[in-house]
Amino acid sequence: MAAAWKTKVPSGSGYCTSTEKVVLCESKKEAVAAYDAQTEKRLWGSTRTRDRSVMLAVSVTRSLVVLSEGNWQVLRAVDLTTGKDRWNTRTIMGDSAAVSGTDLVVGGSFGLTGRDLGTGAEKWGRTKPNDDTSNPPTMV
Repeated sequence: MAAAWKTKVPSGSGYCTSTEKVVLCESKKEAVAAYDAQTEKRLWGSTRTRDRSVMLAVSVTRSLVVLSEGNWQVLRAVDLTTGKDRWNTRTIMGDSAAVSGTDLVVGGSFGLTGRDLGTGAEKWGRTKPNDDTSNPPTMV
């Protein structure tokens, strides 16, 4: 079915995606803005608070969007319809993420981490062999 509405999004808009209920768009001003898919009503927006705020992944079954805010900074899960934080955690940030069942897998130059999608808690991590974090300094 073709879109029944159109709306202006902030200048410099980047990636947009949608679920059955919500349309999500990134822009230079906001990490993500959410619009009701049926009425075009703006539901909420998440202002960029750090230099690299980006939308990483969307989970329809959990009704949340995962945002990355800066390298080595904050990973946040936000409710799709209200924009309220479900959880956030300080961590090494990746460039990409994927949802797999109840897990969130985040990847970047450091390697991969697996997190619980409901809580953000780290379940596992794999660093690249040449990554500085794989060979911690020896205590003398």
